[in-house]
Amino acid sequence: MSAEAPNLPFPTRVSRFAVSLACQIGVDDVNLEGTVVNVSCAGLGIEFKTGIDKIDLTAPYFVVVDGLGEFDVEIRWNRGDRIGVRFSDSDNSKVRVQEFLDSNELALT
Repeated sequence: MSAEAPNLPFPTRVSRFAVSLACQIGVDDVNLEGTVVNVSCAGLGIEFKTGIDKIDLTAPYFVVVDGLGEFDVEIRWNRGDRIGVRFSDSDNSKVRVQEFLDSNELALT
């Protein structure tokens, strides 16, 4: 009997570009400052200087990124002082990320 691979709605790995952009992530009365360390058309990798114990990993958040703007996001993973977020509005976010990359003469590989 053979097992079929699961049908995943999103790829598990996407091309990312290393950046260093100041950001704020928030929900309700929680706002934390961090640094976006990588960007893709699917989401962001964010690093914090302080602990992330205030973050509810199940809540929807917004992220404001210098040079990119504001995005509604879902937290997908956390490891130590880093989190990975996925854009909630992927079509609009992809366009904005691509415009940022194009204006800085960068490309996802």
